[in-house]
Amino acid sequence: MDTLYYYPGACSLSVHAVLEETGHPYEAKRIDIHGGDNDTPEYRALHPRGLVPVLATSEGLLTEAPAILVHLAERHPEAKLLPAPGTVARSRCFEWLLLGATHPHPAFGRFMRPERLVDDAAAVQPVRERGRRDFHDALQELDRRLAGRTWALGDGYSIADPYLMIFYLWGRYIGLPVGDLPAYSAHFARVSARPAVQRAIAAEELPLVDAA
Repeated sequence: MDTLYYYPGACSLSVHAVLEETGHPYEAKRIDIHGGDNDTPEYRALHPRGLVPVLATSEGLLTEAPAILVHLAERHPEAKLLPAPGTVARSRCFEWLLLGATHPHPAFGRFMRPERLVDDAAAVQPVRERGRRDFHDALQELDRRLAGRTWALGDGYSIADPYLMIFYLWGRYIGLPVGDLPAYSAHFARVSARPAVQRAIAAEELPLVDAA
C-alpha cells in the first residue's frame, strides 16, 4: 500500500484527490509543517528539504506533485487521467503541469516565504508584495488559458485539473479577487465538486473550499 505524506491544502491535495480518483488503497499521513514535523530526521530522510508531497511506494519514494500525478495516472490507466503516449493531448497535460510548477507555484512561494530569498530584512516586504503580484498575474494567465474549456484538456478530466485547483485555492486563501476570474472560477467549481476531490478535501479537513 502506498503512503502519502501531505499537509492540508498544500499541492499534496492534488495527489490526495488523484489517489481517491483511482480507487487504489493508500494510507495518508499528515505532516504538520508549522509544527515542525517536516524538520525531523525521520521526515528529512523521506524528503531532504522537508517538503510535501512524498509518496512512499513499494518501488521507492517519489517527490514533486507533478511527477507523482503522472506516476499514478500511468499506473492506473483504467482511471483515464492521462492521454495516450505520443499524443498532443498528453504533451498538453505535461505543459499544464510544468506551467503550474514554474509560474504560480514559485510566485506563491515568494509571497509566503520571502525571507528565504533575501538576506536584508528590509527587502522581505518588497519581495512579498512582488510575489503577490506575480501570483495574481499567474492566476490571470491560467484563467485566460482555461477560457472555453470544461477541463484543462478540453472535454476530458485529467491529472492537470486537480493540480490547477490548488493555485485557485491558494489565491482565495491570501485574499486575491479570484471571483474575477470567470473561467478559472468555473473550473475550480467543477473540480472541487467531483466525489473523489470531495473525499480528499474531507480527509484533509479543509474548510469550505466550495465557498464563493
